[in-house]
Amino acid sequence: APAPVPAAAADPAPAEAGTYSLEQLTDKRTWEKLDITATERETYLPESVFIGLFGMSKADFAALPKWKKDTVKKKHDLF
Repeated sequence: APAPVPAAAADPAPAEAGTYSLEQLTDKRTWEKLDITATERETYLPESVFIGLFGMSKADFAALPKWKKDTVKKKHDLF
C-alpha cells in the first residue's frame, strides 16, 4: 500500500493562491522576503479577510480615492 501523505499541519485554513495572512503582510521582514511591493500589500490578502478588515471588496476598495485608501491602510498597519 502507498504511504499516507501527511496533511499540511502548518496551514489552519487553505489560503487562496498568491495570498498571505495579515500577520505576514504587517511583518516587514516577512513581506520584504516575499518581494511584495509595500504600497500594494493589501492586495495580497485573501478576499474574505480583506472584506472582514476593510468592510468592502477589493474592487470597491480600488475605486476609492488614494487618500481614503491610505487612511484605511494605516488603520491596519498596511501603509
